[in-house]
Amino acid sequence: MAEQLRPGRRVVIVGGGFLGTETAWTALALGCEVTLVNRAATPLAVLGDHVGSLVGERLRAAGAALLTGRSVRAVHQRDGLPEAGRLTVLLNDGTRLPADAVLGAIGSVPATDWLASTGLDLSDGVRCDAGGRAAPGVYACGDVASWYHPRHGGHLRLEHRMHAGEQARVVAANLLGGTEVLNSVPFFWTDQGPHKIVVHGLLTPGSDF
Repeated sequence: MAEQLRPGRRVVIVGGGFLGTETAWTALALGCEVTLVNRAATPLAVLGDHVGSLVGERLRAAGAALLTGRSVRAVHQRDGLPEAGRLTVLLNDGTRLPADAVLGAIGSVPATDWLASTGLDLSDGVRCDAGGRAAPGVYACGDVASWYHPRHGGHLRLEHRMHAGEQARVVAANLLGGTEVLNSVPFFWTDQGPHKIVVHGLLTPGSDF
């Protein structure tokens, strides 16, 4: 994708989560024309309507076009129209967006099919204890790992780089004979252009800031 982000290039980003919005800021800084398409009413909807609205306002002020409450129906090769780019993005409301590059940032699901015959608990990723053990001698960490969290009394699968780093530290210690568990307060940050948002704790649909 990096080679596509050049001045004047029309970039359509599908998805207004952390990856989509951070890429939008990067593309704007590199001189691209950015359109962000998001199914939710605001970008970063996981942070709530208030913060999401502020993020959207900042992106618009920086020059991005935000199309919220919409989704992509199809992406076609250039259709020959004079205003078209290399690609045409067709939205569910009939809008057609010319684009030189398209980025899909619409989330992920744990890829655990290859583990189906192992006997591991694969409910919402690879289910582990508080030390990262999925089974005797088997550990998992990162986005796919659902660890028991003593502080919250349940399993958590958090797709944040900081959480994965903490998991790796605990797993390394336990592989060397330790008995460590992960019991810290989850946290992450996101750089939104000149703005940094830092969150400590767990976000729920009713979270407010």
